[in-house]
Order: sequence, then structure tokens, then C-alpha cells
Amino acid sequence: MKLFGIEFSKKDILERVGDISQLCSATLYSIEDGKGRGLRVVEVRNSNLNFSVLVDRGLDIFTIDYKGVPISYVSKTHITSPAYYESQEYEWLRTFYGGALLTCGLTHVGVPEGKRGLHGRISNSHCEDLSIKKYWKSDKYVVEISGVVREAVVFGEHLKMFRKISTELGANWINIETEIENCSFEKTPLMILYHMNFGFPLLSANTEFLAPFSESKPRDEEAEKDGMKFTRFENPIPNYKERVFFHKLKAIGDSKTFAALFNKNFNNKSLGVVMEWDLDQMPYLTEWKMMGQSDYVVGIEPGNCYPVGREGAEKRGELQYIEPLEKKKFDIKLSVFDDVSKYNELIKLIKGGSN
Repeated sequence: MKLFGIEFSKKDILERVGDISQLCSATLYSIEDGKGRGLRVVEVRNSNLNFSVLVDRGLDIFTIDYKGVPISYVSKTHITSPAYYESQEYEWLRTFYGGALLTCGLTHVGVPEGKRGLHGRISNSHCEDLSIKKYWKSDKYVVEISGVVREAVVFGEHLKMFRKISTELGANWINIETEIENCSFEKTPLMILYHMNFGFPLLSANTEFLAPFSESKPRDEEAEKDGMKFTRFENPIPNYKERVFFHKLKAIGDSKTFAALFNKNFNNKSLGVVMEWDLDQMPYLTEWKMMGQSDYVVGIEPGNCYPVGREGAEKRGELQYIEPLEKKKFDIKLSVFDDVSKYNELIKLIKGGSN
């Protein structure tokens, strides 16, 4: 493995530390104050990439920092317990902490429809069967956090989300592997969207949104004000209203694709985050551009749907279902880079080699 720019073997590492937690750890604790009281968190500390997993908020990822630099966005609500969740209309926003990964779904994503509130219930659900594993695999030290999150109702759906989040000592990436199982005997609507939220200092007027776009459309008249300038951002703007864009991407080799945010003028170098996934699993990408004061964030949101609600997806012919006892996977890899070479590599992929 490469650590601090030097190659080390397992033996090399163990010769230099009393316990591996000196370099890499995963610690479970509970919040004891405020609206997050009682919420379990796993804090992963690595040599470069640190992140926190909210066990009782859908096993999603709250903060990420890379070499001490914050990458993800934290909203004004901060962390809130699922006890404060209200399912009606737009009340979901009262528990929207932002975060590097917030899962929307699993039977509804998007605008409220009757009793179905904004973005569904799964991100306000507790995790079962939590497991934290730390182990050597040859010369690699692996950290894995896994668990099950359930969305179920008597006389209705019974979906289980099996999730594993993993990284390695010295890595600049996080793997998120998710499998949804329909544990009922009824065909069930399945909507899932990864609301991945990034803020300052990654986000600035110097930041660029990169992806192999094949089609891009503004959601509404507000988004149309940007024209096709959805790849660039501004400094915070008073009275700004959110602008949302619906994208379709090309595959880069087989069915894989990516989306990235790069700030090429960060502290005299480059800072970027790259998300990679399979278009067969998540064929749609939503961009949430919010340049407001305090509400200063961009959401990069791959999914098996756009956030148009269940009825909206059905009208568009995009609503997916999961059959009784069927399983479906939705995996994504998030990586952070601080050199311009990765930016140049992605530009080359976009210009050539796409299908």
C-alpha cells in the first residue's frame, strides 16, 4: 500500500506502530446532545480521508474531509435524530442535514404526492445488524461498515436495504455497495436516489462540474435562467432559488460512468471529488444547484429515477419496480483528488472513448 507517498507492506506498517488505530480506525459512538441525541455514528479516521457514517440515518455518510479539508455540505439543521422526522409534504427538510450521501427512497423520490412526503422515508430509518470490521487482506488494511435498513408497513411494502461502506488504509476512496431486496410477495415500486451534497471550500466560483453528458434539461423555468451553464457555479447570491437539472450520461467503457466536481484554484492546487457508478443500475443523474447564502451547496444525485415523485415517474415511463423476493444493486464509488492530473484524465475521457 502507498502511505504518505511511500510504499509499505503489512510488516513495514506493524513494525512502526503499537496498534493500527494509530493510522486507521473506525469508532462507534452515540451523540449525547441536541437534536441528534441517541444517534449512533461510526467515525472512520484514515491517513488522508476521514468520514462519518450515521448508523441510525439510513447508514448514510455525513461528513467527509480530505487532508483536513471539508468536502461535504452540512445544512443549518445539522444532525437530527429520526425521532424528529415528519413525513408530510416538505417536512423532510427539517431533518435534511446535507451530507456526502443521503439516500432518498425507497418507494418515493421527489415532490410530495398526497401522503407521500418529499424524498421518502429511508434516510430517517434506523440500521439493524450493524457490523464494523477491520482486517488485513494481504498487504491492505480494510475497514468495512455494514448493516440493514428496513422500509416496511403492514399490508404494504417490505423492502430491506443491505449496505456495506468500505475503504482501505491510505486510500482516497470510499466504496458504497447497496442491495435492495423485496421481502414481500407483491411487486413494489422502487425509487432510489443518492443525494450527494458538496459545499465550500470544494464549491466556489472556480468549481467545474464534469461528466460525459448526452442529454441535459432544466427542470423548470427557474433552472432555465441558467441556460446551459449548469457546469459552472457562483459565489453565494442573496435570495437565490434552487435550480435543478436532469441529465443523462454516456457510458465510459461497458456501462460505467462518472460525475465530478473540480476546483482547480484551491490553495494553489486542484481539489476534486469523483463519483463512479453503473448506468445499468442508476441511469439518471440529477443536479441540484443551490447558490444561496448559507444554503450554498451542489447536489450530484445519481439514481434509478429523477426526483419527480412516483406519479411523475410513472407518467414519464420511468418508474421501476422490484418483483417479489427480487434483489437489485446500486453501487457507487466516491474518490477525492488534490492534483490536476485527474481532472485532465477525465477531460480526455469525456472528449474520447465514450459510447
